[in-house]
Amino acid sequence: MKATIERELSVLIGLPLWAVGRAGSLEWFHFGGHHAVPDRRTQIKDVGDYALHIDCPWSLATSRYGEVIASDESSREVLAALDHLNLTCDEVIADEHGGFMLHFASGHCLDIVPDDDEAEEFWRLFEPHRDTPHFVVGSEGIEPREA
Repeated sequence: MKATIERELSVLIGLPLWAVGRAGSLEWFHFGGHHAVPDRRTQIKDVGDYALHIDCPWSLATSRYGEVIASDESSREVLAALDHLNLTCDEVIADEHGGFMLHFASGHCLDIVPDDDEAEEFWRLFEPHRDTPHFVVGSEGIEPREA
């Protein structure tokens, strides 16, 4: 599973993280370019080349072992402020349990740590501006791809 996750997430290497937010218990992170797509509520929304949706514990630290500046427990205001950190992914390190760390050129690290065997889905990576399969990791491992 480790090698597959690293291969799938490697598309984020070299891309900037430019938007972070929350919808319910799910946090979303947008990477790469900007794309205007139809939305049910606002009619048009701005999405990235790639979106990472996380529904498990995570933290963003100033370095691999540094101070945590945001997590799955942070307020919406703290998450919105992350947009201005100029984070560009330069490395992906996965584990065999569905977790991973994104390392950024600035030294910051985003650590994803699935910890609930009952959760159906931990996280997914997809292209929100295209109708392509999603890469989904849950309690059963890598889930079948869906559009």
